[in-house]
This record gives sequence, C-alpha cells and structure tokens, in this order.
Amino acid sequence: MSTKIRRDETASSFGHYDDAAREYVVTDPRTPTKWVNYIGTLDFGGFVDQTGGLNICKKDPANNRITGYKIDTPQNAMRGNTLYCRIKNADGTHTVFSPFFTPTLTPYDKFECRMGLGYNKWLVRMNGLEFEIKMFVPRARRRW
Repeated sequence: MSTKIRRDETASSFGHYDDAAREYVVTDPRTPTKWVNYIGTLDFGGFVDQTGGLNICKKDPANNRITGYKIDTPQNAMRGNTLYCRIKNADGTHTVFSPFFTPTLTPYDKFECRMGLGYNKWLVRMNGLEFEIKMFVPRARRRW
C-alpha cells in the first residue's frame, strides 16, 4: 500500500510552489528539516539551504568538499558562513542581525527563499530594511 502526500499538504505550512516561475518559495525559515537546493555546474557547485547554509564542492561532492555542511544539523546551529547587518540605534548602541534568520534568529516582517533551477534568492524585510540576495554559480566563460 502506497501513501501519497498531496503537494499542497506538505508545502502549505512553510511555503508554496510557484509553477509560473518554476520555484519553490519557502515563506517560513523554521522548517522541520532543512530545504536544500543544488546550485552550480558539474565542475563546481554545492548545496544551499533556506537558512543560507552551504556546502561548496569541486566536481564530486563526496570527495572534494571545500566547505563543511551537515544536512542534519539543527536550524539554529551556528555555521561559519553568513551575512550580517549592523545598524546604529538612536541611543548609540548597535543591533546586529542576519537576513538568513540564523544564526541571530531575528524576527522578520517578510521572508521568502525562492529555490529555482540552479539558484536561491532571498527576499527579506526586517528592522526597517529590505534585502534581496541571490546565490548562484555563474557558468565558466570561454577563453578566446
């Protein structure tokens, strides 16, 4: 007996499919497990999740990892790669946060991670700022 899960049942809590754009859109980064996308080519690329965690590889990912990454690491685990933003408050103190949600876990006004064919794009609004981040690996140029 086979159990089929409808696409909208699995996706509705954390995002949705955008069929026209051919993307999965994660709207809540606190998914039960990391949602991973492959970006790059057969020569160079890696896996990127909705929180910005990544594993970059040259050719075979099993043997040629450039950066470390574990898919089963908790969402809030600190990792070495992320973006930070620091803003100065009216009282002279500073607020530091990340548009990738982890590691700072700062509440957001809007969060979208669009996972397309070979790229991830984040659209995040928080602390009065808006971020648009696109992660991809460009194709190699021909040398003439």
